Amino acid sequence: MSDKTAYTADLFEIIKTTRSMRRLKPDPVPSNLIRQILEAGVCAPSGGNMQRWRFLVIRDPQIKQRSAPITSEHGTSRLRRDIGLVNQPQA
Repeated sequence: MSDKTAYTADLFEIIKTTRSMRRLKPDPVPSNLIRQILEAGVCAPSGGNMQRWRFLVIRDPQIKQRSAPITSEHGTSRLRRDIGLVNQPQA
C-alpha cells in the first residue's frame, strides 16, 4: 500500500469513527492547544477563499454560563451582542 493510500484509509477511518462529544471535562484547555486549534481553523477551506473567520475563546466560567443558552440555540450563526461579551485579549 502506498503512503497516499494509507493516508486516505486513515482519513476515512477517522471520519467513520469520530463522534460528537456531549460530555466535556471541566479541565482548562492549555493556551498552546487553543492556539493550535485556532491556527488549524484558519487553514480550513472557505467559500471563495473569503476567510471570514471569527473565533471567540471564552475562559471565564460565568461568561460561559451566560452565553450557553444563546450559543446553543438552533441555527445560531452569530453571538448576540447583548450578552456583554467584548473581545479582550488576555494579558
